[in-house]
Amino acid sequence: MRARALVHLASLNLRSDRRGALVNAGAACVGAAALVFFVALGLGVGQAARRMFASDARLLEVVPAAVSLGGALGGGLLDDSAASPGPTGGSRSGCRWPRAAPRRA
Repeated sequence: MRARALVHLASLNLRSDRRGALVNAGAACVGAAALVFFVALGLGVGQAARRMFASDARLLEVVPAAVSLGGALGGGLLDDSAASPGPTGGSRSGCRWPRAAPRRA
């Protein structure tokens, strides 16, 4: 089939069901608008969340707690000298990692 014949056939089909063609075109426009709206909403909410929460609030800090060994193993607490040293040298100093990978601007 030639391009001219295809255009003629498409125009005949559109003319035969004008209401259906208009409803389909409207539905496509509404769907595209909804997609744009929700993408923009998601980007805006992400940007607002980054503004509301400081960068320190997005860090996860892990501080080792004192461990009770109970009466069976000496009945004391795990002291700083027995614990393995942390990344900064002291066992009681916390470790901080980002909760999520930072965005690159």
